[in-house]
Parts: sequence; C-alpha cells; structure tokens
Amino acid sequence: ADEGIQRYLPNNLIPKQLQVQGQIQQVWPAPGVQARHNAASQCEETRAGLALMQHGMWQQAQDLFFHAVQKHQSDLAAGTTPGGGGGREEMCLWEDKWIEATKQMNQWDTLSEFARGV
Repeated sequence: ADEGIQRYLPNNLIPKQLQVQGQIQQVWPAPGVQARHNAASQCEETRAGLALMQHGMWQQAQDLFFHAVQKHQSDLAAGTTPGGGGGREEMCLWEDKWIEATKQMNQWDTLSEFARGV
C-alpha cells in the first residue's frame, strides 16, 4: 500500500484479508460478494477501504474513503488525471461506502450535513 493508504491499515491487513476470502465466500456470501469487488478493483483505496469495513474498522474506512474522494476531486479540479486508478464509478463507490461507514458509527449529524450539501 502506498504511504497515504498505509496510515489507515494495521500491519498486513490486506494479505490476511486475501488469504481468508476464499473460505469466507463459501460460508457467508455477503463478504464473498464484497471480496470479489475487492479483488477485481484496480484501485488500492477501494481494496483497502473494503478490507477495513469487513473487519469492522469503520473510522479508518470512513477516513480512507473521505480522503480518496477529496484527492479525486482535487485532481479533477487541477485538470490532472485522478491518481490511484479510480474513475467516476470508483468515486461513487467511495462515497457510498463513506456513507455506510458513517451510518455504522451512528454519525447522523454528519450524514444530515452531507445530505444538505448534495
């Protein structure tokens, strides 16, 4: 993981996550579906954020997705190609997952403020 993402991740979370995903997929389909998106994504932010969510690390996932959306938007505003390989679809996924993490942490005021700005 690059240095920006690494600060959100406990040591070796992604390798541990990938090691267990095959076993989980047969037993519990929901993480298996998320694991398939996780493995298919070319974007490191997406893979790391989904892994954090699967481990219940909501605050770290929320921070990572927020940072990814901000970076994507600042790259677009500067007229440069967004880094990390994330396109418009990826940015929408980051936003959706940020909302999901925010709900998990019962941050309703934050969600209300976000909704007013959309």
